[in-house]
Amino acid sequence: MLTKRMNKIVNDDLLINLYLGLSQHKSSILCLLTVSVDNIALETSFKNVLVVHISDYLRALDFALPEPYIKQLYANNVMTAIVWSLQHGVNPKIANMMNEMFHYLIKKYAVKAAK
Repeated sequence: MLTKRMNKIVNDDLLINLYLGLSQHKSSILCLLTVSVDNIALETSFKNVLVVHISDYLRALDFALPEPYIKQLYANNVMTAIVWSLQHGVNPKIANMMNEMFHYLIKKYAVKAAK
């Protein structure tokens, strides 16, 4: 689902479908997000996956902000939206806001990388 989402990063429907897909397992995911054993935690692992996926997308851009900051901001925002959706239900306005924030970040602070 994440790979499909990254191909069309500002598509609300794909983001909503990601939330809906995860919500099928919401009790298990919410429970697992609270577990941390020997410095292994699902939330950290999931954020790492998000960073890898956004890194591929960002490769074609240069930022006026440090790229590690952009990656961490993205991963934290995504986790907040996912957990919120699992706890409170999928809200299309949140998906739209997430896409708008990312689009703004790209538009305001990124330029195409020189080849």
